[in-house]
Amino acid sequence: MTIAVHISDPESLLLDPLRLVAAEQPEDRFLLFCNETIETLPENFLQVIIPPKPKNKLPLFYWYRYKLPSLLKKYNASAFISDAGMLSMRSDLPQYLFFGNTDFEKINGYWSRIFLAGLLKASAIFSAEDFISEKLKKFKVPEEKIQTIYRGIKPLPAAENISAVLLKEKFTDGVDYFIYPVDEYSAAHTLTVLKAFSQLKKWQKTSMKLVLLNETHSEEIVSDFKNYKYRDEVRIILPKEKNADSLIGHAFAVIFFSVYDAVLHPFHAMMNKVPVIAAENEINKSLFAKGALYTDITATALAERMQMLYKDEQYKNSLVHEGSLVLSKYDPEQTAHLLREEINNKRVIPLKKITAE
Repeated sequence: MTIAVHISDPESLLLDPLRLVAAEQPEDRFLLFCNETIETLPENFLQVIIPPKPKNKLPLFYWYRYKLPSLLKKYNASAFISDAGMLSMRSDLPQYLFFGNTDFEKINGYWSRIFLAGLLKASAIFSAEDFISEKLKKFKVPEEKIQTIYRGIKPLPAAENISAVLLKEKFTDGVDYFIYPVDEYSAAHTLTVLKAFSQLKKWQKTSMKLVLLNETHSEEIVSDFKNYKYRDEVRIILPKEKNADSLIGHAFAVIFFSVYDAVLHPFHAMMNKVPVIAAENEINKSLFAKGALYTDITATALAERMQMLYKDEQYKNSLVHEGSLVLSKYDPEQTAHLLREEINNKRVIPLKKITAE
């Protein structure tokens, strides 16, 4: 069997489960359409570089309409999977859509018709998260057609290869620390986190440090930082620093005020028995359930949550336990198994008319 796949980005969440499926089915061939070469693929992958960039919809649409059908025939494909939000209308093969985000909510105008046609054409639709599946249901997709297979979360080996004592000696003078990953989105809330840390210091007189993991393209993530009262208790670390990738796994707690694209930080924290304080919103609650301590993004609310973890060891441990339960559905092998079963069964659901709300 030859399974053809189009991925729109080398970081596609579809790629890792496909690697596992291919490794477990060496007798099958996997045909990968992409716009750049992908490294570390199993031997039964054949890559075909295609010119259209995913963000340039019109050339990609014409590629799907006029080029893809002949390529599927040329390579004798048995099924086709796409994460680009469209399918080949001129092919009768079992076809599948995969969604690793909710970018489809931005689709409008003529492209809405193309998107809806793909939903109708698909034999099944895979989603990486429950909240993505819920968004897809708004397009009147039959519920039995959508399968949440979840993303597979792999552990960060670096957190296991260095002792917590040595890491803290290097970065935080040997004491525990809260860590706040600062990216292009969460940077807007950095001052709030600093104010909350100040509150905690006033309430508890603790030696605890705050680590700001600077993942932005800017060296200055806090304006007027030199005048911050507790600046000596804050460490601003770049991810490229040696052993910085272990900081999440050895933190006292992780503060997560970013978006889904950065969700590996709290997931890796949970893997290493580190509690997570997360912004209270619909997506985070869908992701973490009882495995995170939720807060409004205000200095006082966050300081109260930080103090709660600092003072209540029993609650902290219960939160870590709930986090481990959350991770059970993000097993890479399970994700690959669900994807493999669906493809192998080639389930075809009776087509129904789909309309937008």
